Amino acid sequence: MIPGVSSQIFHSERLGPAHAAAISQAGFTLTEAYTYPGHFELGDEAHARAVRDAFDDHGVTLISLHAPFFDERKSGTASRGRLSISSARPAARAAALDAVRRCADIAAILGARILVIHFGDGGDKNTHAVIENLFSSMLHIEDILLGTGITAAYENIGTPTSLCGYIANMLDRYEMRQAGVCLDIGHANINEDPATAVERAGARLAHIHASDNSGHEDQHNPPFLGSVRWDRVMPAILKSGYRGAFIFEPRFQPEPVKLLHHLRALFEKLSLLAQGENPDVPESDTPFPNC
Repeated sequence: MIPGVSSQIFHSERLGPAHAAAISQAGFTLTEAYTYPGHFELGDEAHARAVRDAFDDHGVTLISLHAPFFDERKSGTASRGRLSISSARPAARAAALDAVRRCADIAAILGARILVIHFGDGGDKNTHAVIENLFSSMLHIEDILLGTGITAAYENIGTPTSLCGYIANMLDRYEMRQAGVCLDIGHANINEDPATAVERAGARLAHIHASDNSGHEDQHNPPFLGSVRWDRVMPAILKSGYRGAFIFEPRFQPEPVKLLHHLRALFEKLSLLAQGENPDVPESDTPFPNC
């Protein structure tokens, strides 16, 4: 695995050269661009090119792009509609697919090979309509990404249709070639056992998001500041044969540059856990208000 970090750590700032430098200086060579108003937006191709050049200059690969899951074109948090390719609302589903289409264009500019996609809402059930909408949208996304070299990585967010095993089974059943599972370890800690989620994703495991939480709330803490059994999930990842990106996804932390260095040190400890060792975990002097 190769460690990386989501630009979400700097979500309140416009993504640029200073962030590329900080990520590189912390020892990371991979980054996931996180779409967020004022940080990195789909409609700004000039900014995307500038970000690509800045990260190239610092030797950091923009390996992935996280598609928006709220409509950034609607102002105000309360009014931002949730985007879901499985939505029962035709307008929301169409907006989600349009966002994927725009993401594909931006990912091509960045050189990103993975497009992370959320879908579903917390109250979704495994209804025929939801499943049909999801299947239809996945086929549409296959067409959008055809020939681009970009893989759609569908993320587990806790709905019945977004559990890792369900996604993998659907992709296999319909022989989708440019699609895989994005395992969010923190989400799995709330809704299913993370180590089991790795096994159920199987060969479809295409991308990993790493964070920790209490098991009850999606807190996006760094590893070891929550209840994730890293001593179980890391060996499971190693056993799976996964060799892709391991993207740390903490958020809302007050000292992001200091946190970057802490995360890079944590990856070394996680790598030892994967091999069955029991290393000491480095303490951080950065406060984490979500803990």
